[in-house]
Amino acid sequence: MMSGESSRKMQRREGFNMFVKGLICIAVVPLLATVCMGGELSESQSLLSFIRSVDPQRKLGAYQWNEFSTSPCLVKSEVVKCNLQGTSIIEIRLESLNLSGVINADALCKLQSLEVLSLARNQIHGTIPRSISYCKRLRYLNLSSNSLSGRVSWSTLTKLKYLKSLDISNNHFTNGEFEHVYKYSQLNATVQNEIVAGTPGESNNNKSNTLLWTLVPLFLSLGFFFMFLYCMGKILGKRRKANEIPRAIKESPLKHVPVNAIQELKPEGRHQELVFFVEDHERFKLDDLLDASANLRSQSLYTSLYKVILKNNATYAVKRLKKLQVSFEEFEQTMKRIGNLKHRNILPLVGYSCADTEKLLFYKYQSNGSLLSLLQ
Repeated sequence: MMSGESSRKMQRREGFNMFVKGLICIAVVPLLATVCMGGELSESQSLLSFIRSVDPQRKLGAYQWNEFSTSPCLVKSEVVKCNLQGTSIIEIRLESLNLSGVINADALCKLQSLEVLSLARNQIHGTIPRSISYCKRLRYLNLSSNSLSGRVSWSTLTKLKYLKSLDISNNHFTNGEFEHVYKYSQLNATVQNEIVAGTPGESNNNKSNTLLWTLVPLFLSLGFFFMFLYCMGKILGKRRKANEIPRAIKESPLKHVPVNAIQELKPEGRHQELVFFVEDHERFKLDDLLDASANLRSQSLYTSLYKVILKNNATYAVKRLKKLQVSFEEFEQTMKRIGNLKHRNILPLVGYSCADTEKLLFYKYQSNGSLLSLLQ
């Protein structure tokens, strides 16, 4: 009797042990499956909870709901995209689907790798929950053209340190809060309220175009202004230099000399003479020079070349020499030798003027320029 009772007790103990082992297996196997699948079960549940909140009327259809409830990373979809390893959801796009729910940020932010969320052009209502700040890796957030209302918490949005693009335009947020967000929109964000004109999809482009068309007239105006100053400076500079020739000539009284000789000059008058090497009919008066027009043709550090046209249309080239380190006697002797040169290939010197600070040489103007200019 005792042996049979002991046997029955052992059988009951073995049965209890098997029952406990079965419970342990039932609990451990799903846990191992979840770990081996990289937490996909948890992400699927989080995604499904989020979809239920934004689509309470099941506008997405049974096929997409089945995708969300099983393994969204194993099915190619335009709505949900995963990383290259197929283990984490990184993008959710539910645009223009007539969704009319609310945003469940608690479930959404359990998708820890989520970078892109777009719910544009739906009928989603409620507010932007503060818990959306837990979506730490979010880079792109588009909630435009919905029925969101209430206050927009800027302190919540600034916690999304990776956020680069934000569009919450065409909703029903309060004006005061809208102005506050717009003032601190350092995210290249479009935060226009429904009272602001513009197409939702073109809000960022409109802002860029507005800035562009504001800056273009400004830069064009500055460009024309500086060009005007430059041109006026050039014109005034030419006029000032053109007037230097008549002024220099006015300081040098006219004196006629024979063609092949220069009369002896008094020392005190040598720096005030205008001397000619041509016949009388080719000479001109001081008044003619003072009334002539002078155009600057070229200029260097020590010389300037002018084209001078008298009232009788006689045209001369006037070479102005500055800062020559030669005495009056040496300069006059050199001019005498040049003036007496006669050769068919040498342009004869018409005359010269010698003053304290500058010297002027007169030649007949040649429209084809000099040999040097042709060789260059």
